[in-house]
Amino acid sequence: LLEFSLDGERVDLLHSRISNYHRYLDMKDGTLYRSFTVETENGALVDFSFRRFASMAQKHLFVQQAEVRVREKPVQLKVRSAIDADVTTNGRRHFTRIFPCVSKNRTQMEVTTDLGFEVSMQSEIQADGWDWQENSSPMASAVCGENLLQPGTVVTFTKKSAVATSRDKEEDWQWCPGNVLDEASNRSFEELLEENRTAWQKKWENSDIQIEGDPELQKGIRFSMYHLLRSNMEDDCRVQICAKGFAGEAYYGRYFWDSEIYMLPFFLYT
Repeated sequence: LLEFSLDGERVDLLHSRISNYHRYLDMKDGTLYRSFTVETENGALVDFSFRRFASMAQKHLFVQQAEVRVREKPVQLKVRSAIDADVTTNGRRHFTRIFPCVSKNRTQMEVTTDLGFEVSMQSEIQADGWDWQENSSPMASAVCGENLLQPGTVVTFTKKSAVATSRDKEEDWQWCPGNVLDEASNRSFEELLEENRTAWQKKWENSDIQIEGDPELQKGIRFSMYHLLRSNMEDDCRVQICAKGFAGEAYYGRYFWDSEIYMLPFFLYT
């Protein structure tokens, strides 16, 4: 969770004055791009641009970057980086134990599910010249920082997150998020993105289908293959591809034998 406020106004796509909104997915490397402009009540114009990806090279690692550019009038920018455990699946809460923790610019959350599984997640927020203070609640581990930005100022926030569970194969899974972040902490967003691109490139080289003369059909078949590639956990035979591939809550994470039969030829040939 990465929240922004401008002069005390929370940036909210439903309620803020938004223009120039764009969002697209690069299927070559699984990176999601989003950008828009916010106009505050005081007349300040601020551009936001985001990039985020789940690393194909490191299954526990997730990386996002936000760039904030002030175009007109000074503005007080407040940023809150959090791990929020106040989540439900179709209205049902699954966490029986929630333990948030903060250390400097790193947030941590440990939870136990109603089936007895444990989940550990850590996140680290980085931005040049910014100081961070704890801003947690019983349901969220969070830090926040704020600064007065002048017109022409550009600030880049990089957030790296790692998650592991008691179902993972690693015997020391509890230490995995911290170890992953320790290694990623000194690497730039571009380095981690390039590592991710290289892993995706190998996937596409083994599976791509090229269609001539119909760009829309080409995009459609690659969109289907993208979801098959990103949903498959090839090094763990216990993990199936659930309906909607974790992209929605309609099926409660269930998976079905007939869906697997339809998907099987793709994985057999790739």
